[in-house]
Amino acid sequence: SVSSISWSPNNKNRLFICSSWDSNVRLYKLHDSALERKITLETIYDLEDPALCTDWKEDSSIVFAGCINNKIIGFDLNTQQDLFVGKHDIAVCGIHWISHLNALITLSYNSKIKLWDLRQVEPIKTLQLSYRVTCSDYNSGLLAVGLSQSKVTVLDTRDVKKIRNPICVESMLGPDTIIDCIAVSPGGKFVATGGNDGRVNISNYGGKSKESGKKQIMSCLLTFKAYIVKFGDNEPSILYPVNSVGFNPRSPNFLFTAGGNGVLSFWDFDSKSAITSHGQGDVPITRAKL
Repeated sequence: SVSSISWSPNNKNRLFICSSWDSNVRLYKLHDSALERKITLETIYDLEDPALCTDWKEDSSIVFAGCINNKIIGFDLNTQQDLFVGKHDIAVCGIHWISHLNALITLSYNSKIKLWDLRQVEPIKTLQLSYRVTCSDYNSGLLAVGLSQSKVTVLDTRDVKKIRNPICVESMLGPDTIIDCIAVSPGGKFVATGGNDGRVNISNYGGKSKESGKKQIMSCLLTFKAYIVKFGDNEPSILYPVNSVGFNPRSPNFLFTAGGNGVLSFWDFDSKSAITSHGQGDVPITRAKL
């Protein structure tokens, strides 16, 4: 199955990469014209073990992969050479290129975040979280991380001097929900989380509490049921996990979700309504990226 999808930052080349559990990272190209729309496989990169996460350098020259064997690997698309960036003590579950720092941030299941300069073997900074990482997303200088025990945290990378062990808070989905996916909106105003119980939460980032007036990490904007299906009045509800969530890059008030029931849905959370859904529900959608 597919473990990650990452689009090239260069929109004109229409390239994206997929990592999967067969220990390959595949480079695809989207052909979209008035005459045809198709996807072609351009290159396959063979790994020693499966990769769980991928990302691109901002100039689209290098793709990165975080692997289950603890290694962080890069592939130079211009020279066709492999790059060894570094490693964690346990599987790498998140990887994000931070262009303004010219550095790579990686996360692992042992709750560590590492910041890498590609010119050095050792990380330039290591942070320790209090909970196990389940998912992560980066946008507009903000790294949002979903954690075990339904905790979340947001790391602001815009000032490298202030990058320190972040504060972890309880997810707006509640203490009984496992956070399967997380997303930061363009501009960093919103953070969305999707849970194993079929629900999605959208929160404002960095607002102030109405009760105390003090600044808080996140304040709840909306929580809704995305993939909770009930087939009859006397039948129990079936809860499908939300496997991916993300914002429209051009219109951050529009959201997409991908569910364990094989359905891809689009939402307008300003009007609190569903726009459209696609999929037959034959197999789960494991990852999606807009």
